[in-house]
Amino acid sequence: MTITPDMYERLVNVKTGEISREIFVNEEIYKQELEQVFARAWLLVGHESLIPNPDDFFVSRMGNDSVILTRDRQNNIHVLLNSCMHRGMKVCRYDQGNTRSFSCPYHGWSYSTDGRLVEAPGQLVGVPGFEEHYRCELDKKAWGLVRCPNVVNHKGSIWASWDENAPSFHDYLGDMRLYLDAALDHRDGTEGG
Repeated sequence: MTITPDMYERLVNVKTGEISREIFVNEEIYKQELEQVFARAWLLVGHESLIPNPDDFFVSRMGNDSVILTRDRQNNIHVLLNSCMHRGMKVCRYDQGNTRSFSCPYHGWSYSTDGRLVEAPGQLVGVPGFEEHYRCELDKKAWGLVRCPNVVNHKGSIWASWDENAPSFHDYLGDMRLYLDAALDHRDGTEGG
């Protein structure tokens, strides 16, 4: 079922400000929101205080997608799709914590906290049966976790967008940045906190 303009008029009465409760349960509206809003917008994933140390992680959501907010050993923050590239199982099964790698429970593929397949010098150890089943031909760079292409740390709050062509975070916020900054800054006016 496609939502037509006349259906929107029935669901939202602009003159009276009344909204039908159907907009909160209609499957087609939800699908459109996932595609047109959540897949393209900048979304709050978490706060850097959730991952203060290297190898810390916090599982969050971007629309329907489970994502891992993580800090790697070089202190860089990443947002990764919580889905093994081999069979799609969640590689992070806890809400938050600290780990040296994320491992898929299905076939044991392991990923570092920056999303790459875990490796040791000269040998890939993140894929069980690497020599027997993959004949050492698996391109580990091509099989890392899906990384969110746009991630911004704004005064400690971590924002991400799946849209590679998204406007910059500050352009996206526009004048709303003033209000966001007021919420994020200390009461004495110092930034962040």
